[in-house]
Amino acid sequence: MTVKFAADVIETFDTAKTLGTLNFLEALPSMKWEDYLEEGTGEEKRRETDEVDYVDVKLYSSAVNGDITVTVPPEARVAQMTAEKNYNEEVTLVAPTARFWSNAENINNRRIITSGVKLRAKDVVLVGKPEPKKEG
Repeated sequence: MTVKFAADVIETFDTAKTLGTLNFLEALPSMKWEDYLEEGTGEEKRRETDEVDYVDVKLYSSAVNGDITVTVPPEARVAQMTAEKNYNEEVTLVAPTARFWSNAENINNRRIITSGVKLRAKDVVLVGKPEPKKEG
């Protein structure tokens, strides 16, 4: 299996035309993993750590007429939003980027090709809500 990314990252696009209105669904943190040697056997294993690697934010897109996922860094404020408190609130992306990808694999002697777009942003913020003031 080979996953290939386009060489160029699209940094400027019309998010309103491309994605339409965006509504928050949920934020799902993805944790970092570490390799370790198991005591006694010396077998190498992997385990999840307590450190967040990135956050996948599920949004409803009116242009797509369905769900999309945008990946943000762990320090993004959207990580504090919850489905219980912020479900279906209108949001906007801060500094969004897009990258096309494709994946090819052979299954039962047939070549299967899938492709898509990976969306990233620096943050996802609520529309019409004032920015929280920084202390100091």
